Amino acid sequence: MLLLHECGRGQQSVALHEERARWTRATRERSIQSVAPCQSWWYTCLVPTTRPRYTVTDTGQTAELLDLAQRAWPEITDRRQLLLRLTQAGGRVLQGELAEQSARRARQQAGLARAADLVDVDELAGDGAWR
Repeated sequence: MLLLHECGRGQQSVALHEERARWTRATRERSIQSVAPCQSWWYTCLVPTTRPRYTVTDTGQTAELLDLAQRAWPEITDRRQLLLRLTQAGGRVLQGELAEQSARRARQQAGLARAADLVDVDELAGDGAWR
């Protein structure tokens, strides 16, 4: 809504601006009755995506991982770029692990199929195997 007002698109933008002003006044009146004043505003009309966004704080384990990434890639000085590189590296590791799991599962299934050919189930189920 604010974007439309800043772009100056005629009567529609004025109406949206007035709607925001009414909403702000109503919020202010409600906050007077509450413990802590608070004003919220729906801003997603200004965001170019509907995908989720994440906030990451450079503390704790995240800071340690970024420090480790800084040692691995000293040419990258921007912590944001380090975070992106770190997620890419983690993604490659996960792809390798998933491929390894898939290959192990295929080997297990092949072994089970081969075991059925090697073992005589009727012989095992009967008394002949125990004599």
